[in-house]
Amino acid sequence: MAKGLSWAGWMIFFMATQVHGSDANTVRIFSEPDGSLARYVHVIPLFPEDSDGYQGFKITPIQRYPMPISTRWTCGSCHDYDQISKGFHFNYTDPNADPGRTAQPWIYVDAAVAVQIPLSYRPWPGTYRPQQIGMDQFEFLTTFARHLPGGGPGQAYANDPCLARQAFVSGKLEVNCM
Repeated sequence: MAKGLSWAGWMIFFMATQVHGSDANTVRIFSEPDGSLARYVHVIPLFPEDSDGYQGFKITPIQRYPMPISTRWTCGSCHDYDQISKGFHFNYTDPNADPGRTAQPWIYVDAAVAVQIPLSYRPWPGTYRPQQIGMDQFEFLTTFARHLPGGGPGQAYANDPCLARQAFVSGKLEVNCM
């Protein structure tokens, strides 16, 4: 009996927390939470990059197949995109950039031959450049892009004529502070 009352109590609590009023005149811009507890800093129009490298038409919810957002064209009207791209997290492939403090390298793992290789585009001691193990920029991207903040090979590979089709689908991996 007590078990049944406990279960009923939880059900009533759950149903009570799901009830919320809605005002017909209220417009909610973000009706689905994204997981962050922070408030949105900007509510701005989003722009893609067109095929010529310039600002495309504004992305709207009614577009059937919009191109990916371009941080250069969306954020660049207020923020200095070129200056930001020279920052430590984005300039790692630039041979003229200061290598900065020694940090964590990328670890390339090949389980078939039981090898772990520390990789870095920066001239840090104990690391290998991706080219030294035969890894080109596109392979570096397909291996590590889920951890990259953009820039570097993510922008360069799109200029390779053999890989231009992929960049047209996914967009360049531009500098992205988000």
